[in-house]
Amino acid sequence: MQRSRLYLSNQACLNVSALYKYGLLKVGCEGTSSITKGDTTVWSLDWAVSDDLISVTYLLKGQGRRHRIKLIHQPVNFGGSRIYLMCPYCGKNRKQIYFIAGYAACRCCHGLHYRCQSESPLDRSIRTSNRLYKQFMTLSEQCGYYEGKALRRAKAACLAGVKANSSQFRKLVNSRFSCWK
Repeated sequence: MQRSRLYLSNQACLNVSALYKYGLLKVGCEGTSSITKGDTTVWSLDWAVSDDLISVTYLLKGQGRRHRIKLIHQPVNFGGSRIYLMCPYCGKNRKQIYFIAGYAACRCCHGLHYRCQSESPLDRSIRTSNRLYKQFMTLSEQCGYYEGKALRRAKAACLAGVKANSSQFRKLVNSRFSCWK
């Protein structure tokens, strides 16, 4: 029986960079991190910062869970320091800690993957084409006629996809960029 992969996008996560960006890593700060889709809350974490720890509490199947994650201040060459969270399992410095099935750990310890790690070459080509097409449409809305880098990249990605000899990708290219036929 093959186990399906777990992906980062759906998991509860504490991101130290986001907390630092908004000035929330000061002693005594408290807050809630959550993700919602529509009216439904997918996950929610309550956290509080003390000296060199972040205490995280959340509900899992009706039971409260609590984790204490150590903050690491690592000096950098140009002055100041970088802040990391210490993974409770491997002890390595990480920017994000994920909370799955009652355990707090980094991406590697949980065996999490980025969605793009499971893509086929065709999926990757389509995703690249969609991204470049969105950039192209944004630029073309800003000015009536555009012949810049985004257009050249979109055209190159589309032509590379056609060379891959995929009929699905050719249909996508023909529907999106009909002016290049």
